[in-house]
Amino acid sequence: ATECLHSGARAEKLRKCRASYCVHHRFRVFISCWPNSRRCNRWLMGSVTAFIVGTNLMLMVALAGSGPHIQPPEIIVKEGETTKFTCTPLIPAALPVLEKNNLLITPTNPEPRLEHQDYGIGTENGNRTYTLSDVTLKDDGTQFRCIIAGVVSNTAVLNVVVPPVVSSPVSSLTIIEGEHLTLNFTVTGDPPPHSFTWQRNGEQLTNTERVSIADNVLRIRDASRLDSGNYTLRAVNSVGEDSAWTVVEVAYNEFLLFPRDATLLDGEMVTLDCLHRFGQDYSWRANDTALGSQDDKVDIVQGGLQLRYGPVDYRDHSLSVHCIARLGNGREFVSPPARLEVIAPPHIQPPPSPITITEGTDVTLDFVVTSHPPATSFTFWHNGRQLDTNTDPAISIRGSSSLVVMATPRTAAGNYTLVAGNSQGAGSGSVQLIVYHPPSITPLPGPVVAQIHRDVSIPCGTGIESTPQPNYTWTCCNGDIITQSMPQSNRLTLQDDGSLLLRSAEYTDNGTFTCTVSNFLGSSNTSIRLLVLDPPTEPRNPQLLQIGPTWARLQWTPPTNNGSLPLSSYRAVATPQVTAIDSSNSTAASSGLVRTALNLSSPIPSEVVFSNNSSCVEVVCEASYAVVDAGTTEANVMSLVPSFPYKVVVMALSNGTNLQSLPSTPVNFATEVYVPGVGAVVAIVMGPAAITVQWALAYSGGLPVQYFDLGFRRADVGEWRTPTEESGMGMGPPLISGHTRSFTLRGLESEELYEFRVLAANQLGRGEYTVSETVLSHPTGVPSQPSIPEFSGWGEDFAVVTTSIQKLGSSTNFSVTLSLLVGGATIQSHTEFLENYESGTQLQIVFPNISYSGAWQVQAFASNHLGVSESSIPSLTADVSVTNVPFPYHTAGPVIGALMGAVNCAVIVGVAIICVLTVRESFLQKRRLAKRMELAQASASNTDGPLSPRSVLHSGDYRYSPDGRSNGNIHGPPNEPIYDQPRRRGWHMAYSLPAGAGSASVV
Repeated sequence: ATECLHSGARAEKLRKCRASYCVHHRFRVFISCWPNSRRCNRWLMGSVTAFIVGTNLMLMVALAGSGPHIQPPEIIVKEGETTKFTCTPLIPAALPVLEKNNLLITPTNPEPRLEHQDYGIGTENGNRTYTLSDVTLKDDGTQFRCIIAGVVSNTAVLNVVVPPVVSSPVSSLTIIEGEHLTLNFTVTGDPPPHSFTWQRNGEQLTNTERVSIADNVLRIRDASRLDSGNYTLRAVNSVGEDSAWTVVEVAYNEFLLFPRDATLLDGEMVTLDCLHRFGQDYSWRANDTALGSQDDKVDIVQGGLQLRYGPVDYRDHSLSVHCIARLGNGREFVSPPARLEVIAPPHIQPPPSPITITEGTDVTLDFVVTSHPPATSFTFWHNGRQLDTNTDPAISIRGSSSLVVMATPRTAAGNYTLVAGNSQGAGSGSVQLIVYHPPSITPLPGPVVAQIHRDVSIPCGTGIESTPQPNYTWTCCNGDIITQSMPQSNRLTLQDDGSLLLRSAEYTDNGTFTCTVSNFLGSSNTSIRLLVLDPPTEPRNPQLLQIGPTWARLQWTPPTNNGSLPLSSYRAVATPQVTAIDSSNSTAASSGLVRTALNLSSPIPSEVVFSNNSSCVEVVCEASYAVVDAGTTEANVMSLVPSFPYKVVVMALSNGTNLQSLPSTPVNFATEVYVPGVGAVVAIVMGPAAITVQWALAYSGGLPVQYFDLGFRRADVGEWRTPTEESGMGMGPPLISGHTRSFTLRGLESEELYEFRVLAANQLGRGEYTVSETVLSHPTGVPSQPSIPEFSGWGEDFAVVTTSIQKLGSSTNFSVTLSLLVGGATIQSHTEFLENYESGTQLQIVFPNISYSGAWQVQAFASNHLGVSESSIPSLTADVSVTNVPFPYHTAGPVIGALMGAVNCAVIVGVAIICVLTVRESFLQKRRLAKRMELAQASASNTDGPLSPRSVLHSGDYRYSPDGRSNGNIHGPPNEPIYDQPRRRGWHMAYSLPAGAGSASVV
C-alpha cells in the first residue's frame, strides 16, 4: 500500500490486484481499487490506514512550516568521477526515501552505485548524505528528490560535464598551390567549448582577406607555398581544453614546361610547349579568348601539350598566351603568360572610305598606324603626288598620321595615301575623298554644225564638272523641254552622257538650245547655237596615177557644188578589201582574196580572216587616209599593205565644220608584192628575270612569212643579241617560226632597262626591224637602297649629307629620309622630297635643325607611294660640330642598337661608374652567327673636371647558344667583375671601377 501510495504515477505496482489505480498529489491522495479477492480487500483496508497516517504527517509538516530539502540543487560532476548530495529531512525521527527520475529507489529498484550515510538523523539538523560513484554521460540530467511521509523535496539535477575532445580528420594533407584549403576538425565537450584558437607553426591565425575562421573550421583561399605547415586547433570549455593538429603541404603549382616570351618577325611561326606536374588535360588561351584548331593560325598537337601559332602579323604583337592545365579533380591552373613581340612593317588602317564632304569645308583624315618597332617615317600622298605642307598651305599634318584639309576645294578630291616606314619595311593605307560641289559647264567655242537631213548630237559644252552626277534639262529653240524624267520628244532624245540627239536635222532647227545641269548644291546653264547647212557634192572622176608596195597616188576633179560653205580640204580613203574565208570551202581558201566592198562608215570586224591566215588584229585593218588642201586635187595614200587589194574614194570637207560630201566613185586596185613588215612590239615583264615579247604582223607582203628575227639588248648599250628557242637565252640562229607571235626570254638581269626588236622575212627577203619601247626587267616598285651616306660639311645648325640612288623603282618622284645615329640608335630624322631625279646622280641633302654636336653616323632610305627601300649601310662615324649647338654636358652611356640591346651607365658620385649591358636573345637567335660588339665608351665628370675616357675592357666574341648562355670569352679588368649571370633571355653583365679610376667602357 505504501509503495503504491508514494509511487507518484500511474502504475500496476501490485500484481495481486487485477486493476489498481493510484494518483498521488502532494496533499491529496486518491486511491481506488476494485477488489476481486480477499487479498485485495486486505490491501484496501491497509491503504485507508496509510492514508490516515500520511494525512497526519502532512499536516504535521504543514504545521512545522517546511518540508525535506536536497542540496545542491545542481550536481556538477565530471564523467567517471564520484559526487555527493545531501537530503535534510527537517522532521525529527523521519527517514527520507530517495526518488530518481520519479522512481523510488527500493530494494526492488536498486541503484548499486548509490550509497548513503546518515548524520544526526532524529536531530533537528540531521541529514542523509548520498554518494554516487562512476558517473557516466548517461547520468546527465538525472533528477533526485527526497520524500518523507509523502512530502517531496525540491529536485536536484545531475549535470555531467565533459572536457573538450578535438580530433583531426587527417594527420597530413597535400593541396596544389592556388587551391582553397579547408580544415574541419571534430570537437566535442559539455558544455560546448567557448574558445577556439587556430595556429600555424605556433603562430596564431586571425581572420584576413584570405583566411576565414569559424570555430572549428578554417578556410584559406588561393593557398600558396607559404601556407604550408603544422595547423593546430585548441578548444576550451569550463571544464578543460584539448587540441589536435594536422600537417598541410601546399605543393608548388609547377609548370615543368611553360610558354616563354618570343620575339618574331612578321610571317614567322612560334611553337609553345606546356606541361604541368599534375595536369591531365590541357587547353590554350590568348588574351582571354580560347584557342581552338578551328582558328586559321592555331594548331594544337601532342594532346594539347604543344601550340603551334602563326604566321604572326602586326595584330599578334603583345599577345598574351596562357596554357591551362586541368587536374583530375577538375581544378584548373593557368600558366604564366607567353608574350609575343612581333616585329613587322607598319600596318595602316585608313578611315572608312569613301569620305564625302561639301566644297569649302574642313576635313580630317585620321589614319591609325600600328607599328612595332615604331614607325620612323610618315609621308602623305594625293593621287600619286607627295604632299608638302611647306608648299600647300591648305593642308596640315596633325601628329604623324592625321591629315587636315582646310576649306577643301573640289581639286582635293581623289585618293589619299599614308605611307609609314620602320626598320622592317613600309605599310600604306588609302582613303577616297569625294568633294561635293555645284555643277559648272565649260561652253562650246562655237556653234554646232549639222548636215541637212542627218542626225546630229548637240553636246552640253566641252566639259561638265559636278559631284554628285547632275541632272540635265534641255530647252529647245521651238520651246520643247527635255528632262531625264521625259527624255524624248518628237525628234529629240536625251542621251546618257547628257547630250541631245536631233534626228534628221531640218533648216527649221536652226536656233539656240539651252542646257541646264543641276545637283542638290546648285545649277549651271549654257547656250548652244545650231546651224543646219548643206554639204558639198562628191568629188568626180577619181583616177590612180601610180601604185607602189605600200602607197598609191590618186587624182580627181572638184565637186560641182561646194554647199553652204567654202571647201576646206579633201580626204582620200583607201580601205582594204577583205572577207571571211569559209574553212569548209577549200577552193575559196586557196584562191586568194575575194574582193568585197565594205561600208566606209563601219569598222572592219575583228573576226575577218585573210588568205595568208593572218587576222585583222595583225594587219592595218583600218583605212589609210590622205588629207590635202582644197586647192589640190592629187594625194598620196601611204601605209598600205603590200600585195593587198584596196578600194579608194575621195570626199570633200566644208570649211570650219564637220560637213563632208558623199564618197566619190570608188577605184579598186592592189598594191605590189613586198617584204613583210612587223607591227607594234610589246615587252611584258612576267617575273624575276623573265620578259615575254609579243608582236603583230603589219603585212605579209603578199607571201607567207617564213620566220621572225628577235633581238634584245640593254637600252642603248652594247650589241643586239639573239635568243634561241632551245635555251631561251643566248646567241643562236633565228629559229622563231612564222606562225609564232610571242617569245619569252629568261635569265635577264633584274632592275635593268631592255629594248627588243623584231623583223619578218618571206621569199622576197627580210623586212625592217620594229623596236619596242624600253622596259624595266622585274621592277620592285620602290627605290633601291641608297649608297652609303657621307658627311660633306656642316654649318651653324645643319649638316650636308651626300648619297645616291641607282634604281628609282616606279617613279622619279620619291622621298629620302636621313637618320642621325649614335651607337646604332636613331636620335633625329629628316625627310626630303625629290622630283624628276635621274638615277645614279649624287644627292646633296641638307640635314637641318641638328640638336647636338657629337660623333654621329648617318643612314638613309628612300620611299615612294608604293613603299620604302632598304636602309643604307650607316656612314662612317664623323665628329659633326655645329657651331651654334654645344656638346652635351655628359653622355649617359652609348647605345649599341635597338635590336641588339642597350648599354646603361650610372654615375655614383664619389664611388664608381657602373655600366650594364643587356643583349637581347632574339637578335642573336635570329642570326645565329658570331657577333663582335664594338668598343663603346662612357665618361663622367665631377667638380674636379672631366675624366678622360679610356678603354678598360676589351671586345669579346659572343655567340648564340640554345641554352641562352654565352660560350665566348668575356674579358675585363682583373678581379673586378661584379657578376656575370646568365639569364633566361640573354645575358646581363656589369663591371664597376673604384672612385677616381677614370671611366668604364662596356663591350
